[in-house]
Amino acid sequence: MITRAERKGDNFVLNGTKIYCTQGNEAGVVTIFAIQPGMKGLSAFIVEKGFPGFSVWKVEDQME
Repeated sequence: MITRAERKGDNFVLNGTKIYCTQGNEAGVVTIFAIQPGMKGLSAFIVEKGFPGFSVWKVEDQME
């Protein structure tokens, strides 16, 4: 797990890359798991597709 979440006031800044998300280019929201320094386990974040900094790099061909 290489994605990190850092708390900035009332918000979080996520830094990292998700390698693969099934139908990520079609989804309106994506669940991202990240590590928070000093916390045990993972945290889950729901990120809307149009959110600044979120992008889909490459659409993979899948079996139909």
